[in-house]
Amino acid sequence: MQATAAMLWIAFGGAIFYFGWHLAMFSRRGGPGPGFFLKGLAALLLFLAMMRLVALVREALHGDAASSVDDVDPAQERFETANIARFAALVAALALYAYLLPKIGFLLATAALCWATLMLAGRHPLRSLAEAAIASFFVFFCFTHGLGVPLPGAQFTLLRGLGF
Repeated sequence: MQATAAMLWIAFGGAIFYFGWHLAMFSRRGGPGPGFFLKGLAALLLFLAMMRLVALVREALHGDAASSVDDVDPAQERFETANIARFAALVAALALYAYLLPKIGFLLATAALCWATLMLAGRHPLRSLAEAAIASFFVFFCFTHGLGVPLPGAQFTLLRGLGF
């Protein structure tokens, strides 16, 4: 199960590279561009996942860990399966966020992503919703008013009319 998780992390890192390949590593002014951080974090993710996979292969070949089928704890197996399901849900939430961001704007998309992440962490639904709304508004306010960086607004007329 751990090998499956490592392979999922490798696939996720590869997908990040694939979808972010067109982003520039450096801006016109010479500073780091959007691709710099995305590709750097994806490379780190790929490196760590591959190192974990290598460690698992070494354990299997040398018998360092108690990796026989007889020693598998059913509770541990259920826990790992639940973690893989959570990982898949988080990846789906991130993909949906990337899709919805230009359509419904930063505020609503970020609030939805924060809420989904908090729910996956096992938090209370209403409290998570309030925290997500406050966090997305705080980040939006800091970027737009504090740093002067415009964030994407909604494309839908109704949402744009409401200020999203």
